[in-house]
Amino acid sequence: MKTIYFSIIISFFFTTAIFCQSEVIHIKNPSFEDYPRPERVPEGWIDCGFELESPPDTHPSGAFEVVQTPADGMSFLGLVVRDIDTWEKVGQKLGKPMTSGQCYGFKISLCRSDKYVSISKHTGMKANYVEPTKLVLWGGNSFCDKVEKLGETPLIEHTDWKSYIILFQPQKAYSHIQLEAFYKQPILAPYNGNLLVDNASPMVPVPCDSAAIWNNEKYEALFNDIAPVYVDIEASDVDVSSTLSPTISAERIALRKPISVIYYNSSLDAEGRTKALKAIVEFFNDRPSSKANIIIEEHTKAQRKLQKQKLLRDLKQLGIDKSKCKITLLKK
Repeated sequence: MKTIYFSIIISFFFTTAIFCQSEVIHIKNPSFEDYPRPERVPEGWIDCGFELESPPDTHPSGAFEVVQTPADGMSFLGLVVRDIDTWEKVGQKLGKPMTSGQCYGFKISLCRSDKYVSISKHTGMKANYVEPTKLVLWGGNSFCDKVEKLGETPLIEHTDWKSYIILFQPQKAYSHIQLEAFYKQPILAPYNGNLLVDNASPMVPVPCDSAAIWNNEKYEALFNDIAPVYVDIEASDVDVSSTLSPTISAERIALRKPISVIYYNSSLDAEGRTKALKAIVEFFNDRPSSKANIIIEEHTKAQRKLQKQKLLRDLKQLGIDKSKCKITLLKK
């Protein structure tokens, strides 16, 4: 059963007139799709973390012993909090600014990995960043700008994906958002924890002045009725002006247009491999004249060769000409 969380208790009265499609604020790369790799923020998002700390990760690459299957698409975002009082966060410029005083609903899938093994700077030893954290949503007017806390979830302790809805009413017309993992509060001492993030929704206008709280079914119907819209990631989205936090360099926020990357690694289980092949088929259905960029990343040359052989076999079975695929072999 999906979990619904209300960051602000607001009463609602159902009226279809309020949900004009033009008022919906779409998110760039809401499914956090990209080539899975440690210290790689998914396309459309930027690292808003602390100076001298590594960026968040795109999973599942097998790094840090994280083996969770995505809630949606082929990849998801991994955020951590650390025992040295630093935590990870990502941000982006919205397709359009929020409307001041308008109430919005924002849905996102979250869970915790029971393994996220890395080195602690505090002890210099391996640590499992496994303690529960929460997601905090911020609004601002430039990249990594935190002006108003719009909402947050409870601590995410479960290791299976669950959906959360954050309801919020911005006091200003913010043009940027930030998603951050944060500690349990009050904080007695910083600790090592992780938060997995996937399948974000658009920000959907909802009425603020009703007399009855909607039930879960109405919320689910609200988000299901919003047609997905692809939001281009343009160079103009990147703001390298002096309004940026001094810890964020222009190089770290250099965004490219989304690239069509499909990964096919031994870390994928049967379901993951099926999804990868489905993604290849869908790619050619949508862009028959394009070349699919398929990444194979393994520890050894023999493993890379074996995975390429499996991929070529699968492509043949699907009736896909291998010359239409750019297969890149990388060392993990």
